[in-house]
Amino acid sequence: MTRRSFFALAAAPSTGRLPRELEWTPGPVNRLRWRLADSTLAVYSGPADMLLLPEARRHAIGDTSARQVLVPASALDRFRRPDALWNDFASQGRLHDYDNQTTRWPVSEIPAAQPVAAGQTLRFANQAIDVLSTPGYTRDGLSFGLNAGGLRVLATGNLIHAGGKILDLYSLQDSIPDWKVRGYHGFAARIAALRQSLAAIRQWRPDIIAPASGPLITNPGADLDRLEETLIHCYANYLSTDAYRWYVSPENTQARARRILGTRAFNPMPLAETRPQLPSWLHTTANSRLITAPNGHALLIDCGIKSVPPQLRQWRATGLFEKLDAIYITHYHDDHTDYAASTASEFSAAVWSCPGQAGILREPARFRLPCLTPNPIPHLDIWRHAESRDWHGFRLTSFDFPGQTLLHGALLVEPPGGDPVLFVGDSFTPSGMDDYCLLNRNLVGPGLGLHLCLALIERLGRPWLVNQHVAPLFRFSPEQIRFQQKQLEERAALLASLTPLPGANFAVDEQWLRLDPYLHSVSPGAKTTLNAILTNHAPSPLEFSLQLHTPGGWACPNPRRRIRVAPGQTATIPFPLTVASAGFPTLSVSAPGWSLPAWSEAIVRLA
Repeated sequence: MTRRSFFALAAAPSTGRLPRELEWTPGPVNRLRWRLADSTLAVYSGPADMLLLPEARRHAIGDTSARQVLVPASALDRFRRPDALWNDFASQGRLHDYDNQTTRWPVSEIPAAQPVAAGQTLRFANQAIDVLSTPGYTRDGLSFGLNAGGLRVLATGNLIHAGGKILDLYSLQDSIPDWKVRGYHGFAARIAALRQSLAAIRQWRPDIIAPASGPLITNPGADLDRLEETLIHCYANYLSTDAYRWYVSPENTQARARRILGTRAFNPMPLAETRPQLPSWLHTTANSRLITAPNGHALLIDCGIKSVPPQLRQWRATGLFEKLDAIYITHYHDDHTDYAASTASEFSAAVWSCPGQAGILREPARFRLPCLTPNPIPHLDIWRHAESRDWHGFRLTSFDFPGQTLLHGALLVEPPGGDPVLFVGDSFTPSGMDDYCLLNRNLVGPGLGLHLCLALIERLGRPWLVNQHVAPLFRFSPEQIRFQQKQLEERAALLASLTPLPGANFAVDEQWLRLDPYLHSVSPGAKTTLNAILTNHAPSPLEFSLQLHTPGGWACPNPRRRIRVAPGQTATIPFPLTVASAGFPTLSVSAPGWSLPAWSEAIVRLA
């Protein structure tokens, strides 16, 4: 990357305010260097005698050549033994993932890494350096404060960007142990920790904030306030249509609101109309539904829980149905798919799904997404979007339905002489939209994500909805549909103001740039291809530059590529290569005015 290809969406402010002993070098990873006597201290990127790294994120780590590299103590293993952690993640953590932390960890060992903890006071050339606890963008984030030439300068990593922004919202996904909320359900839960971090920064009273990327922050007070206000509004917006509210007590919802909003109120949508009495043709087991026709044929919606196959055997034995024709998969999450392939084989049933999730159902190892099953479904009957078929007196229509997750479907069932029912997977509950896991890729904007789903529900005449985790049928009023759409519009505007990247969906799409396949097994010396899958969430065309970084001994004849991508479009860029060993290739990306080093990764193992 060229020196001019650095992350700076606004003109970098003059560094004339910095004292002579401080040097600020903007780049894909910024560098703050402090020279005293014959010693050099650097933050983010060396070379230096002492290097300070506030967080364990690849895109915040530059040149690590230094005699001493100080890193957050709680993340020490990320720096010292990355291979072991990546191998554990490949074999275990990647599957059934309900922790849902982004994986932009280091892929190369830093042997000189030494732990430092919040509250310590470091010494450099007889000068004090304060170490602050500033979790938020990462769980383990630290900030380093120094006093040089009468200026108080604080290095905060990616905690805050100039203009009161933050790179993305999905990095704030986290659990809330006090209320037994798993990471999967903890929409941006680390906003609470980030607010505490902002308070600690205010108390330290910096004159200048030196972030890991982007320009220096020369008006810290205003930017801290702006970031905090935007995040508060984002969370209040989310809570207003929170599907999770249906599953938990009012005390849980109030506690989640208080820890981030404090005394501020939010405006919850009234609960949708419900219908506890199911139609005679619909039967429940775990989070699956069985549709039965009068002639003994049956259709199963999802099959991810261990108790479902025995229940099907019992129902068949007692005459509820004679022949299971198919299993329709609403979405790829493990609790909806773990037993689909084996059950389809046992009952000689087809597996139906929508085009959007064909790839992930057939080859889940190619993806890095929450709640992955280890069990592929190789044999699929893929229905076209909005394709209809007659099935034993019922009319069935399948849709791509990017609701709870981007790769998601829905099945409209129109029974003879009855009300139509739309099986929406986990996309809605009577309290609103199921978007509590940001890593599911819930895109915002007209014609996208849940906005598209709401428009489809309205166009279908507001059928009764089935969420397999919700006992009654339910449906939204026209006013509730409009309320949810309005909240999504407001969220899009908030996200656009939050991220320094040129589009709201960069803030919520953790996989806007990914390597495919994510997990790949090859023989040593084999030729293979890694594909960069890139979505441009900007409102205008962008010229992207990509660079693939491979482990030593690998051969990639063309590791640098350029491509122009239209707004809202997704491009595939192949990187043919020869693999010499197991390893973790990464992919850097830049566009005019910004650059993100080692942003995406893949895991390659030897077959």
